[in-house]
Amino acid sequence: MKNLTLLLFNILLLAFTSCTQTNEDKARSLIEDQLKKTMNDWNSYEFVEMTPLDSSFSVLSDNEEYYNLGLKLKVLDAKSNYFISNVSSDYRNMDMWTDSAKQVIAEMESVNKRMDEIQSSFVPEHNGWWTNFTCRGNNKLGQKVISKTRYYFNKEITEITDTKKVE
Repeated sequence: MKNLTLLLFNILLLAFTSCTQTNEDKARSLIEDQLKKTMNDWNSYEFVEMTPLDSSFSVLSDNEEYYNLGLKLKVLDAKSNYFISNVSSDYRNMDMWTDSAKQVIAEMESVNKRMDEIQSSFVPEHNGWWTNFTCRGNNKLGQKVISKTRYYFNKEITEITDTKKVE
């Protein structure tokens, strides 16, 4: 009787745990759902391989203020280059060019200082997962091609947040 109870318990435990989807299963399911919508010929789909899920982290350029300051710095750099190229050709307005250039330089210093502050306090945060996924399928001409794509997922692995082709 004791052995029968233990056997039934093990069967129930196995049945319960086999119904649980792993994170890799969730990721593959999301990828295949997207491929069903985007592939030229879903019926030609063949799974090749999927790397184990790996953590993805935020990057400094994800910070909106830092990104916008970088864009502003590019504009200011273009202005400073404009001043440099025009000062040598227009000596009559040298004072005007010099004052404007000083303003641009001061603004560049201010932007650089703020960017340095953001950079020094930046701490990457776990923002999800990624995997490289390889599959085979027919292209528009009916030829078999291999596709390698990096997929990014949210923390819960309930949606694909980004994709990038892998060469």
